[in-house]
Amino acid sequence: MEKPGLLIIHAKARPYRLPLFNTLDEKFRTIFLFTHGQKEKNPPREYARWDYKILKKTPFLGYKGAINPGLIPELIKRRKQYQTILASDIASFPAQISFIMSRVLKKKYLVFSEIWKMPDTFWGKILYPFIKYIAKKSGACVAAGSKSKEFYLKAGAKPDKIFVAPNISQDLSNREISWEKFEKIRSETNPENKRIILYLGRILRIKNLDALITAFSKLEERNDVKLLIVGNGPFENYCHQLAKKLAVNQVYFLNKIPFEDTHYYYKLCYLFVLPGQQVKKSNINVESWGMTLNEAMSMGKPVISTTSVGGSYDLIKNMKNGIQVKEGDPEELYRAILKIVSDDKLAKIMGEESQKIAKYEFCPQKQAEMFVKAIDYANVN
Repeated sequence: MEKPGLLIIHAKARPYRLPLFNTLDEKFRTIFLFTHGQKEKNPPREYARWDYKILKKTPFLGYKGAINPGLIPELIKRRKQYQTILASDIASFPAQISFIMSRVLKKKYLVFSEIWKMPDTFWGKILYPFIKYIAKKSGACVAAGSKSKEFYLKAGAKPDKIFVAPNISQDLSNREISWEKFEKIRSETNPENKRIILYLGRILRIKNLDALITAFSKLEERNDVKLLIVGNGPFENYCHQLAKKLAVNQVYFLNKIPFEDTHYYYKLCYLFVLPGQQVKKSNINVESWGMTLNEAMSMGKPVISTTSVGGSYDLIKNMKNGIQVKEGDPEELYRAILKIVSDDKLAKIMGEESQKIAKYEFCPQKQAEMFVKAIDYANVN
């Protein structure tokens, strides 16, 4: 029996999506259309066996998302090769155009999204009615977690056609460790062997790193903790200045590092913190998920995050593997950090629980299973 044809529209074949894409490629006759528009320096090996195309991206009136003029011709040209379209990011141009084309070409359509809060911007308000229509009329909606499921429900999607596919990252615990390299990193960043509180990622307003620096300033009197900030971005200078203003001495700013080295820093840390805040009147107004939480948990670390980080609602089980705190409250963030760094036994138990959750609840098998169920549901309804 011939496999049904599936056309996937996604930004890019990121490493953490490869297990999912490989499973879908095995179960369906899959076509991949990637909308990021750039040739990759180190393309995944899967390209050798996938049927894929990278679509060119065209700027449009300052819009930073993907406008792909070649998408419509590709959908038409390939129409006999697929029965179902799976598009990513319900608020994106490719997802919306492919929804319209699914109607024109009489194809089944489903959408995967991490989004859980529409931007409070002119374009956000203009697009939301159409997004609601897509959610209602799609054959199935795949949510990255509980918050994106809530978004679909508020948009009018029926509960029985919403499938939560746990959002996963790479399991960094499987990476090899060069102990010589690890010791070099430790001696450069933490020669005093203090308890490292780690932030790793882009330094943007939405990440709310200033709240973490403020919270940490209350901890310095302990003399056994250190804040390690790994990454760069447009909000970096402000954070440097804030650390100086608050006279925070035990903070170490490190520039962006290769992704291949991130597991060394997760291993080095005692606790991982991903603060976050909602930024009004911005196209990127909340942290839709927060993959660094998955990564830190895969390395067996306790985690702290805030209510503006989508993944925190699913990944964090309060006082089991970490703590979720209210956004915009440095005092509550300080108390959560203090609770963990003051109790080595609690931190160890939390780290072990984090690793179990990452391995067994947020794993490639469960994610792929829910995607397949959603596709099958869309195909028969």
